[in-house]
Amino acid sequence: AFDNHPALQTATLTVENHAHPSTAHLGSTWERVDEWYNYRSNPRPNVTVLMTLNEATYTGGTMGDDHPIAWYHDYDGGRSWYTGLGHTPDCYRSPAFIKHLLGGILYAAGGTPTCRTDSLVAQGSSWAYWDQGSDLGTAWSAADYDDAAWPSGPAALGFDNNWVVTPLDPGPTGDRHRTTYLRHRFQLAELPLVIRLTCHLRRDDGAVLYLNGTEIGRSNMAAGSVSYLTFAEERVEWPEEDIFFALDVTAHAGLLRVGENVLAVELHQAESEDSDLGFDLELEREAVLPPKLEIVATPGGEVEVSWPAEFTTRHGAILEQSTQMGTWVPVSGE
Repeated sequence: AFDNHPALQTATLTVENHAHPSTAHLGSTWERVDEWYNYRSNPRPNVTVLMTLNEATYTGGTMGDDHPIAWYHDYDGGRSWYTGLGHTPDCYRSPAFIKHLLGGILYAAGGTPTCRTDSLVAQGSSWAYWDQGSDLGTAWSAADYDDAAWPSGPAALGFDNNWVVTPLDPGPTGDRHRTTYLRHRFQLAELPLVIRLTCHLRRDDGAVLYLNGTEIGRSNMAAGSVSYLTFAEERVEWPEEDIFFALDVTAHAGLLRVGENVLAVELHQAESEDSDLGFDLELEREAVLPPKLEIVATPGGEVEVSWPAEFTTRHGAILEQSTQMGTWVPVSGE
Protein backbone atom coordinates (compact mmCIF):
# COMPACT_ATOMS: atom_id res chain seq x y z
CA ALA A 1 0.00 0.00 0.00
CA PHE A 2 1.10 3.59 -0.67
CA ASP A 3 2.91 5.32 2.19
CA ASN A 4 4.30 8.65 0.92
CA HIS A 5 6.42 10.26 -1.78
CA PRO A 6 9.16 12.91 -1.86
CA ALA A 7 9.15 15.93 -4.17
CA LEU A 8 9.11 15.49 -7.94
CA GLN A 9 12.64 14.63 -9.12
CA THR A 10 14.77 12.56 -11.49
CA ALA A 11 15.59 8.96 -10.60
CA THR A 12 17.02 5.88 -12.29
CA LEU A 13 15.01 2.68 -12.61
CA THR A 14 16.50 -0.78 -13.05
CA VAL A 15 14.59 -3.06 -15.44
CA GLU A 16 14.53 -6.63 -14.06
CA ASN A 17 12.23 -8.27 -16.59
CA HIS A 18 12.35 -7.70 -20.36
CA ALA A 19 9.98 -10.56 -21.19
CA HIS A 20 6.89 -8.57 -20.21
CA PRO A 21 5.19 -6.40 -22.91
CA SER A 22 5.33 -3.33 -20.65
CA THR A 23 9.14 -3.45 -20.34
CA ALA A 24 10.31 -5.34 -23.43
CA HIS A 25 11.21 -2.08 -25.22
CA LEU A 26 13.34 -0.65 -22.39
CA GLY A 27 17.06 -0.88 -21.74
CA SER A 28 18.66 -2.15 -18.54
CA THR A 29 18.04 1.23 -16.86
CA TRP A 30 15.55 4.03 -17.41
CA GLU A 31 15.88 7.62 -16.17
CA ARG A 32 12.60 9.44 -15.47
CA VAL A 33 11.18 12.46 -13.65
CA ASP A 34 8.23 11.52 -11.43
CA GLU A 35 6.78 11.28 -7.92
CA TRP A 36 8.52 8.23 -6.51
CA TYR A 37 6.17 6.33 -4.23
CA ASN A 38 7.28 4.65 -1.03
CA TYR A 39 5.18 1.66 0.03
CA ARG A 40 4.36 0.39 3.52
CA SER A 41 5.69 -3.06 2.67
CA ASN A 42 7.65 -4.66 -0.14
CA PRO A 43 5.27 -6.40 -2.59
CA ARG A 44 7.95 -8.73 -4.02
CA PRO A 45 6.89 -11.89 -2.12
CA ASN A 46 3.47 -11.80 -3.82
CA VAL A 47 4.20 -10.41 -7.29
CA THR A 48 6.65 -10.57 -10.19
CA VAL A 49 8.68 -7.37 -10.12
CA LEU A 50 9.37 -5.65 -13.43
CA MET A 51 11.36 -2.59 -12.33
CA THR A 52 12.95 -1.22 -9.17
CA LEU A 53 14.04 2.25 -8.10
CA ASN A 54 17.68 3.01 -7.40
CA GLU A 55 17.35 5.07 -4.22
CA ALA A 56 20.96 6.25 -4.58
CA THR A 57 19.89 8.37 -7.57
CA TYR A 58 17.33 10.54 -5.75
CA THR A 59 16.37 11.70 -2.25
CA GLY A 60 13.43 10.61 -0.12
CA GLY A 61 13.37 6.86 -0.74
CA THR A 62 12.60 4.74 2.34
CA MET A 63 12.65 1.14 1.06
CA GLY A 64 16.39 0.61 0.72
CA ASP A 65 18.11 -1.61 -1.83
CA ASP A 66 14.91 -3.33 -3.03
CA HIS A 67 12.32 -0.74 -4.07
CA PRO A 68 9.87 -2.24 -6.61
CA ILE A 69 8.08 0.34 -8.77
CA ALA A 70 6.30 -1.82 -11.40
CA TRP A 71 5.03 -5.41 -11.15
CA TYR A 72 2.33 -7.88 -12.17
CA HIS A 73 0.58 -10.96 -10.78
CA ASP A 74 -2.47 -13.16 -11.16
CA TYR A 75 -5.41 -12.04 -9.07
CA ASP A 76 -8.81 -13.62 -8.46
CA GLY A 77 -8.81 -15.50 -11.77
CA GLY A 78 -7.55 -12.51 -13.76
CA ARG A 79 -4.41 -10.43 -14.23
CA SER A 80 -3.21 -7.37 -12.33
CA TRP A 81 -0.48 -4.95 -13.44
CA TYR A 82 0.86 -1.94 -11.55
CA THR A 83 3.19 0.94 -12.31
CA GLY A 84 4.26 3.70 -9.96
CA LEU A 85 4.99 6.05 -12.87
CA GLY A 86 2.75 8.53 -14.64
CA HIS A 87 2.30 11.56 -12.37
CA THR A 88 3.37 14.31 -14.78
CA PRO A 89 1.96 15.49 -18.14
CA ASP A 90 5.35 14.85 -19.76
CA CYS A 91 4.93 11.13 -19.10
CA TYR A 92 2.11 11.02 -21.63
CA ARG A 93 4.27 12.70 -24.26
CA SER A 94 6.97 10.04 -23.89
CA PRO A 95 6.84 7.18 -26.44
CA ALA A 96 8.67 4.89 -24.00
CA PHE A 97 6.17 5.55 -21.21
CA ILE A 98 3.18 5.14 -23.54
CA LYS A 99 4.54 1.73 -24.61
CA HIS A 100 5.03 0.84 -20.95
CA LEU A 101 1.45 1.79 -20.13
CA LEU A 102 -0.03 0.15 -23.21
CA GLY A 103 1.87 -3.09 -22.57
CA GLY A 104 0.52 -3.23 -19.03
CA ILE A 105 -3.07 -2.54 -20.06
CA LEU A 106 -3.05 -5.14 -22.82
CA TYR A 107 -1.36 -7.69 -20.55
CA ALA A 108 -4.12 -7.21 -17.95
CA ALA A 109 -6.71 -7.57 -20.71
CA GLY A 110 -5.14 -10.80 -21.90
CA GLY A 111 -3.18 -9.63 -24.94
CA THR A 112 -0.01 -7.94 -26.10
CA PRO A 113 0.43 -4.74 -28.15
CA THR A 114 0.20 -5.02 -31.91
CA CYS A 115 1.89 -2.02 -33.52
CA ARG A 116 2.63 -0.92 -37.05
CA THR A 117 5.04 1.59 -38.52
CA ASP A 118 4.09 3.47 -41.66
CA SER A 119 5.14 6.57 -43.59
CA LEU A 120 2.47 9.25 -43.58
CA VAL A 121 4.73 11.26 -45.90
CA ALA A 122 7.34 9.27 -47.82
CA GLN A 123 10.78 10.40 -48.95
CA GLY A 124 10.56 11.64 -52.52
CA SER A 125 6.95 12.83 -52.15
CA SER A 126 5.63 15.68 -54.26
CA TRP A 127 5.65 19.12 -52.62
CA ALA A 128 4.05 22.39 -53.65
CA TYR A 129 6.62 25.16 -53.34
CA TRP A 130 7.01 28.94 -53.42
CA ASP A 131 10.53 29.99 -54.42
CA GLN A 132 9.96 33.55 -55.64
CA GLY A 133 11.86 35.37 -52.90
CA SER A 134 8.81 37.01 -51.32
CA ASP A 135 7.66 37.08 -47.71
CA LEU A 136 4.42 35.08 -47.22
CA GLY A 137 4.02 36.06 -43.57
CA THR A 138 2.45 33.38 -41.34
CA ALA A 139 -0.83 32.37 -43.00
CA TRP A 140 0.92 30.15 -45.59
CA SER A 141 1.35 27.24 -43.13
CA ALA A 142 -2.36 26.89 -42.34
CA ALA A 143 -4.17 23.77 -43.52
CA ASP A 144 -6.74 25.81 -45.48
CA TYR A 145 -4.22 28.10 -47.21
CA ASP A 146 -4.79 28.22 -50.98
CA ASP A 147 -1.63 26.92 -52.68
CA ALA A 148 -3.35 25.96 -55.94
CA ALA A 149 -1.17 28.38 -57.94
CA TRP A 150 2.10 27.03 -56.52
CA PRO A 151 4.24 24.79 -58.75
CA SER A 152 5.02 21.32 -57.41
CA GLY A 153 7.55 18.55 -57.86
CA PRO A 154 9.02 15.49 -56.17
CA ALA A 155 11.66 15.72 -53.46
CA ALA A 156 14.47 16.27 -53.17
CA LEU A 157 13.97 19.96 -53.97
CA GLY A 158 16.72 22.57 -54.09
CA PHE A 159 19.62 23.67 -56.27
CA ASP A 160 23.30 22.84 -56.79
CA ASN A 161 23.08 19.57 -54.84
CA ASN A 162 23.62 16.38 -56.84
CA TRP A 163 20.68 14.69 -55.07
CA VAL A 164 18.13 17.35 -56.07
CA VAL A 165 15.27 16.12 -58.28
CA THR A 166 13.17 19.30 -58.54
CA PRO A 167 15.21 22.49 -59.05
CA LEU A 168 14.23 25.64 -57.14
CA ASP A 169 14.92 29.27 -58.04
CA PRO A 170 17.91 30.28 -55.89
CA GLY A 171 17.61 34.01 -56.46
CA PRO A 172 20.43 36.25 -57.67
CA THR A 173 24.05 35.42 -56.89
CA GLY A 174 25.15 37.22 -53.73
CA ASP A 175 21.56 37.80 -52.62
CA ARG A 176 19.94 34.36 -52.47
CA HIS A 177 16.29 33.96 -51.48
CA ARG A 178 16.48 33.57 -47.74
CA THR A 179 13.36 31.41 -47.38
CA THR A 180 11.57 28.90 -49.59
CA TYR A 181 8.10 27.64 -48.61
CA LEU A 182 6.91 24.04 -49.13
CA ARG A 183 3.57 22.28 -48.52
CA HIS A 184 2.44 18.67 -48.76
CA ARG A 185 -1.12 17.32 -48.33
CA PHE A 186 -1.82 13.79 -47.10
CA GLN A 187 -4.95 11.87 -46.12
CA LEU A 188 -5.71 9.81 -43.00
CA ALA A 189 -8.64 7.41 -42.83
CA GLU A 190 -8.30 6.75 -39.09
CA LEU A 191 -6.51 7.98 -35.97
CA PRO A 192 -4.97 5.04 -34.09
CA LEU A 193 -3.08 5.57 -30.83
CA VAL A 194 0.31 7.02 -31.82
CA ILE A 195 3.31 5.59 -29.99
CA ARG A 196 5.88 7.65 -31.89
CA LEU A 197 5.81 10.31 -34.61
CA THR A 198 9.15 11.13 -36.24
CA CYS A 199 10.22 13.55 -38.97
CA HIS A 200 13.29 12.36 -40.85
CA LEU A 201 14.51 15.65 -42.27
CA ARG A 202 17.18 16.33 -44.89
CA ARG A 203 17.81 20.08 -44.87
CA ASP A 204 20.38 22.39 -46.38
CA ASP A 205 20.53 24.68 -44.49
CA GLY A 206 17.76 25.09 -41.82
CA ALA A 207 14.05 24.29 -41.58
CA VAL A 208 10.94 24.95 -39.51
CA LEU A 209 8.11 22.39 -39.69
CA TYR A 210 4.35 22.93 -39.26
CA LEU A 211 1.51 20.41 -39.06
CA ASN A 212 -1.93 21.80 -39.88
CA GLY A 213 -0.70 25.30 -39.09
CA THR A 214 1.13 24.63 -35.80
CA GLU A 215 4.90 24.47 -35.47
CA ILE A 216 6.07 20.96 -34.54
CA GLY A 217 9.84 21.30 -34.81
CA ARG A 218 12.86 23.04 -36.26
CA SER A 219 16.39 22.07 -37.24
CA ASN A 220 19.47 24.28 -37.53
CA MET A 221 17.30 27.27 -36.60
CA ALA A 222 17.61 29.40 -33.48
CA ALA A 223 14.83 29.54 -30.92
CA GLY A 224 12.41 32.45 -31.02
CA SER A 225 10.39 34.10 -33.75
CA VAL A 226 11.25 33.32 -37.37
CA SER A 227 10.54 35.45 -40.44
CA TYR A 228 11.39 35.36 -44.15
CA LEU A 229 14.64 37.23 -43.39
CA THR A 230 15.83 34.80 -40.69
CA PHE A 231 19.02 32.93 -41.53
CA ALA A 232 19.72 29.34 -40.51
CA GLU A 233 22.17 28.98 -37.62
CA GLU A 234 24.99 27.36 -39.59
CA ARG A 235 25.92 26.74 -43.19
CA VAL A 236 25.57 23.04 -44.01
CA GLU A 237 28.37 21.32 -45.89
CA TRP A 238 28.94 17.74 -47.01
CA PRO A 239 28.51 15.16 -45.49
CA GLU A 240 25.90 16.76 -43.22
CA GLU A 241 23.81 17.85 -46.21
CA ASP A 242 23.28 14.14 -47.06
CA ILE A 243 21.95 13.21 -43.59
CA PHE A 244 18.30 12.72 -42.63
CA PHE A 245 17.99 14.15 -39.11
CA ALA A 246 15.39 12.48 -36.86
CA LEU A 247 13.08 14.93 -35.06
CA ASP A 248 10.79 13.38 -32.44
CA VAL A 249 7.45 15.18 -32.85
CA THR A 250 5.33 12.68 -30.89
CA ALA A 251 4.13 15.47 -28.60
CA HIS A 252 2.27 16.95 -31.60
CA ALA A 253 0.53 13.75 -32.76
CA GLY A 254 -2.74 15.20 -31.53
CA LEU A 255 -2.67 17.65 -34.46
CA LEU A 256 -3.30 14.79 -36.89
CA ARG A 257 -6.90 14.49 -38.05
CA VAL A 258 -9.10 12.23 -40.15
CA GLY A 259 -9.22 13.49 -43.73
CA GLU A 260 -6.75 15.96 -45.19
CA ASN A 261 -3.64 17.05 -43.31
CA VAL A 262 -0.98 19.55 -44.39
CA LEU A 263 2.71 19.40 -43.54
CA ALA A 264 4.38 22.74 -44.26
CA VAL A 265 8.09 23.55 -44.18
CA GLU A 266 10.01 26.79 -44.50
CA LEU A 267 13.55 26.19 -45.73
CA HIS A 268 16.11 28.83 -44.76
CA GLN A 269 19.51 29.70 -46.18
CA ALA A 270 22.42 30.37 -43.83
CA GLU A 271 23.97 33.20 -45.89
CA SER A 272 23.03 35.57 -48.71
CA GLU A 273 25.92 34.12 -50.74
CA ASP A 274 24.96 30.47 -50.08
CA SER A 275 25.84 28.21 -53.01
CA ASP A 276 23.22 25.46 -52.59
CA LEU A 277 19.88 24.45 -51.07
CA GLY A 278 18.21 21.10 -50.48
CA PHE A 279 15.21 19.43 -48.85
CA ASP A 280 13.52 16.04 -48.44
CA LEU A 281 11.43 14.60 -45.60
CA GLU A 282 9.72 11.49 -44.30
CA LEU A 283 6.99 11.62 -41.63
CA GLU A 284 6.94 8.23 -39.90
CA ARG A 285 4.27 7.02 -37.48
CA GLU A 286 4.38 4.07 -35.09
CA ALA A 287 0.86 3.31 -33.86
CA VAL A 288 -1.23 0.63 -32.19
CA LEU A 289 -2.95 -1.49 -34.80
CA PRO A 290 -6.70 -1.49 -34.10
CA PRO A 291 -8.83 -4.56 -34.84
CA LYS A 292 -10.39 -4.38 -38.29
CA LEU A 293 -13.65 -6.20 -38.94
CA GLU A 294 -14.32 -6.55 -42.67
CA ILE A 295 -17.80 -7.39 -43.97
CA VAL A 296 -18.09 -8.31 -47.66
CA ALA A 297 -21.10 -9.48 -49.66
CA THR A 298 -20.16 -12.49 -51.84
CA PRO A 299 -21.53 -13.12 -55.38
CA GLY A 300 -23.57 -16.03 -53.96
CA GLY A 301 -25.55 -13.76 -51.69
CA GLU A 302 -23.69 -14.66 -48.52
CA VAL A 303 -21.92 -12.28 -46.15
CA GLU A 304 -18.26 -12.88 -45.35
CA VAL A 305 -16.92 -11.50 -42.07
CA SER A 306 -13.18 -11.53 -41.33
CA TRP A 307 -10.53 -9.99 -39.12
CA PRO A 308 -6.75 -10.48 -38.65
CA ALA A 309 -5.92 -13.91 -37.21
CA GLU A 310 -3.75 -12.39 -34.49
CA PHE A 311 -6.79 -10.89 -32.82
CA THR A 312 -8.02 -14.41 -32.19
CA THR A 313 -4.69 -16.10 -31.43
CA ARG A 314 -3.24 -13.23 -29.37
CA HIS A 315 -6.25 -11.37 -28.01
CA GLY A 316 -8.95 -14.06 -27.90
CA ALA A 317 -11.38 -12.21 -30.17
CA ILE A 318 -14.44 -14.20 -31.25
CA LEU A 319 -17.51 -13.46 -33.38
CA GLU A 320 -20.93 -14.29 -31.97
CA GLN A 321 -24.40 -14.25 -33.51
CA SER A 322 -27.89 -13.95 -32.10
CA THR A 323 -31.41 -14.34 -33.45
CA GLN A 324 -33.59 -11.36 -32.51
CA MET A 325 -31.10 -10.42 -29.77
CA GLY A 326 -31.62 -13.66 -27.90
CA THR A 327 -28.89 -16.06 -26.84
CA TRP A 328 -25.49 -15.27 -28.35
CA VAL A 329 -23.46 -18.19 -29.75
CA PRO A 330 -20.01 -18.28 -31.40
CA VAL A 331 -19.90 -18.26 -35.19
CA SER A 332 -18.02 -21.25 -36.54
CA GLY A 333 -15.95 -21.40 -39.73
CA GLU A 334 -12.73 -19.99 -41.05
